[in-house]
Amino acid sequence: MHTLIALFALVLLGLGVPLVAAQGSGIQYQHSAGIVTLETEDLSLRITGVNEVPHFHWWDRDSPTVDYHVMFVKFFEVDDTNSNGVYDIDTDVMVGPPLALPTADWEFSGFELE
Repeated sequence: MHTLIALFALVLLGLGVPLVAAQGSGIQYQHSAGIVTLETEDLSLRITGVNEVPHFHWWDRDSPTVDYHVMFVKFFEVDDTNSNGVYDIDTDVMVGPPLALPTADWEFSGFELE
């Protein structure tokens, strides 16, 4: 489970790097009806959930035809039996049942600025 949480954190960190760099220019933030939008001069990020699977969608405002999407459908813990740091479906063993996110009743409570 720690590996998946670390992977999730790395993805979010990758999303946050452009936001941190743009904070001097200001960040516009909106939250309504289960949709969160963050915008800077260079980047737009939309997070939707509405008690469903979290969906991260971001794009460069200068290139609106190119966008990126990440959705996490389920989390599961795996024992990395060969210790290579990579999930190998044929050799690694899943620990317990996966957590299907649509059944988890998600609620977005907002961002915490530090």
